[in-house]
Amino acid sequence: MESNRGMTRSRLISIGLPFILYFLLYNLSNQIFLMLLQDRFGSLFCLFLASLLTTPFMFWTYAKANVLKAKPWVDPKKLPKDLLAVVGIVCTGILYNYLATKLGLLGDPGFQEANRTLNNGSLYLKVLTSALIVPILEELLFRGTIAGQLDLFLGRIPAIVISSVLFGAMHFNVVQFVYAFLIGMLLSLAFLKSHRIWIPILAHGLTNLLVILLAA
Repeated sequence: MESNRGMTRSRLISIGLPFILYFLLYNLSNQIFLMLLQDRFGSLFCLFLASLLTTPFMFWTYAKANVLKAKPWVDPKKLPKDLLAVVGIVCTGILYNYLATKLGLLGDPGFQEANRTLNNGSLYLKVLTSALIVPILEELLFRGTIAGQLDLFLGRIPAIVISSVLFGAMHFNVVQFVYAFLIGMLLSLAFLKSHRIWIPILAHGLTNLLVILLAA
């Protein structure tokens, strides 16, 4: 009994600690950068710096996590299937954005506030932040570290659902919660079926890139 409790506690720590580290470091550093730099450089630049600061820690937690990691990193035999998964996720993300626009869901105050931050910078900064740094940061945590470990601890479906709920909740508004939850499930499924972290990173980054370019 004590052994089982100890194992459960260890598993909770291995999942909860990276999430808490991400939440505190990312949000605290972003607030500090906003106080120091927002007036001069804008809020998106502050978000970029916070993401850049937090990403190495997420690389470290993913490297240390008890997660299956496929080798080789790219398998030529499985590459067409992996890229097809990327295309499917990107198309789903673009479709959701289109439907959200048509249904008027983007008028949600919480989404508008988040959108102002993401648009408070040049096109190059938007691409660098939303299509590169943030996808790497979030996929290392939510798919690589959290979903990957939950898959071993609880099984595939709980891993997909729990990691996607956490991913959605971190966006702090209803519109992005629904979007992040739905896309998060696809990203988690793609990672857990392949155990190649570059797949959700690429899908996440391309989706954000297309949304940025279509809105430009």
